[in-house]
Amino acid sequence: AEIIFNNCKIPFMVGAWERYLKSTFVVLLKCSCNREKVFKKLLTKIKILPDYLESVSRDREAVEWLLADWLSFQRPKSIIENYQIIDSKLDINAVFAKKSDAQQESLFEKIDHIIDIRNNIAHAATIDTSMTNENFREYEKAFEEAADSIYKHLGNYYKIELSEDY
Repeated sequence: AEIIFNNCKIPFMVGAWERYLKSTFVVLLKCSCNREKVFKKLLTKIKILPDYLESVSRDREAVEWLLADWLSFQRPKSIIENYQIIDSKLDINAVFAKKSDAQQESLFEKIDHIIDIRNNIAHAATIDTSMTNENFREYEKAFEEAADSIYKHLGNYYKIELSEDY
């Protein structure tokens, strides 16, 4: 039961991870001095459906969310590329290159591995038989460490005083 339950939690954990990064992207885009340039760049990469345009025109959806919905925020490589669309000097790769605790894997590698597990669960209906409570907590810790590191990195980069009460 433990292994099945932990496998079921992986897609939700990845979903929370993706939502956090997408929300952060939207905030950065809304505050960007390069909004027009970013909009042009994103509009050449994506196909906007009429439903989305209708949503924006009725003020139900901010244009930044519409654009962010077309980008992937799961894998570190995509996250790094997406954030650099807003600011080419914003390098969050250093956050992902960091080794998690005394582990051999970087956060980049560990999160990529977790995304692979999630994709196998969601798309191939497979179960990771090694997903014990201990392993799940290790994956959870990797996401938490990466999210905290990104938060601190963005705070330092944009010279924002951060709250530790998040």
